[in-house]
Amino acid sequence: MIVTTARTAAWQPAPAARFAGDARSRMFDIPADQTPLTGMTVELTAGSRTAWHSHPRGQILIAISGHGQVQTEGGPIITLAPGDSIWAEPGERHWHGATPDSDFVYTSIQPTDPETGTYADW
Repeated sequence: MIVTTARTAAWQPAPAARFAGDARSRMFDIPADQTPLTGMTVELTAGSRTAWHSHPRGQILIAISGHGQVQTEGGPIITLAPGDSIWAEPGERHWHGATPDSDFVYTSIQPTDPETGTYADW
């Protein structure tokens, strides 16, 4: 068993090319030789969001605290509250982020693509 503790996990500033606003993320310690899954927790300040992206094998996102938003390409903006979750289908372009008036924390889990080794296409 591998435990990623909040006390010892390393927070990283989110890459500016992939996020608008202030964000930081913490990857889970998941051994790539045992599973294709990756996971992370992301903290966003009010109004911050990801760039448009997709996941080659899909993504589940779980709202932890605050209020968030998600939108698929051509779809409406949907507000998320703590405990809500979304499933982004493989290849579905979308963004997610904090509402303009609330910080937002979420956890996401997504498998890597065995051909490319990536879990997101930006």
